[in-house]
Amino acid sequence: MKRVLFIAHVESHILHFHLPFLKIFQDNGYETHVATNGKEIIPYCNIQHNICFERSPLNINNIKAFHELRKLLNETEFDIIHCHTPVGGVLGRLAWAHSKNKEIAKIFYTAHGFHFYNKASSFSWLLYYPIEKYLAKYTDVLLTINEEDYTNAQQFHLHNNGKVYKINGVGIDINAIDKIVVNPMSVRAALKLSLNDVVLITVGELNKNKNQEMILKAMHKSNNPNLKLLICGKGKYETKLQRLIHDLKLQNQVFMLGYRTDIIELLKTADVFIFPSHREGLSVAAMQAIACNKICFLSEIRGNIDLKEYGSNIYYFDENKPEELAQLLNQIQNIKIKPRTDKIMELDIHNIISEMKNIYGLK
Repeated sequence: MKRVLFIAHVESHILHFHLPFLKIFQDNGYETHVATNGKEIIPYCNIQHNICFERSPLNINNIKAFHELRKLLNETEFDIIHCHTPVGGVLGRLAWAHSKNKEIAKIFYTAHGFHFYNKASSFSWLLYYPIEKYLAKYTDVLLTINEEDYTNAQQFHLHNNGKVYKINGVGIDINAIDKIVVNPMSVRAALKLSLNDVVLITVGELNKNKNQEMILKAMHKSNNPNLKLLICGKGKYETKLQRLIHDLKLQNQVFMLGYRTDIIELLKTADVFIFPSHREGLSVAAMQAIACNKICFLSEIRGNIDLKEYGSNIYYFDENKPEELAQLLNQIQNIKIKPRTDKIMELDIHNIISEMKNIYGLK
């Protein structure tokens, strides 16, 4: 029986983004394996391997994770190994390169957004670019999800004259999104919002990169009490954001909802989706907002700018200038929402699955 191994440093990455791809391998008769840090049961996975990955590449536990991973690759013959996440990508490819079965497996790596990019610091380029360039020689297939990364990856020399592809991320299920019917009045009532409120929403882990504090500063500058912000997500910046909400006297305008499983319902209830990230690959949340035909205020960065052709109501701002976002907030009432374009279907999960089947060589 053929075997495939997916590698990611954290199981939530697999659970959120890669279950459809594990399923297509099972449908093609593969025994599916996942190596990640966690013990939650992963659907469409025949065998799970708990590896002590740490998110930070510099964490000493990752040395142990490398040895655990190499042991797995020495003991089990895999036909395909697909690496995800920065740490999973580094350790997976290094472990493959130092395993006795490396001539058997074909190794894939998806860059969900290189850490070197147009607006990155010189330090990021000096550190991350040489690492990715070096690891490319241990990569048969390199998948990128935006135009800038695709262009940069063309400079790498891959193993066995491998190929670089550009795909539209992990995709979204547009049909499922369209089938969700929402009563905005009841959702607003449950959140104690009025019909007169202009509801903003942002989705993502609460951290420095996602830059939620910039929205708070823009709301403060806008000085419009009818603006109400829903922050969906958890993370280490939660306390910092709560403190800033208090300092800017936005307690009656900002609602921290934590991790939510009803994001589509909330998107369909909101008026505007805001995404002020410093760095992105190709955001699922932004794609979902576009599919819901929301007004989208996005930071003008790699990944976000790639979505321009798919959305009819996208407006960009500098992620370091709250005053630019404040100007957009003050113009919301003047924006006329245009119909959703059919081009959004290019982001549909079924199209991505079809493309990935061809890349994997599956039926």
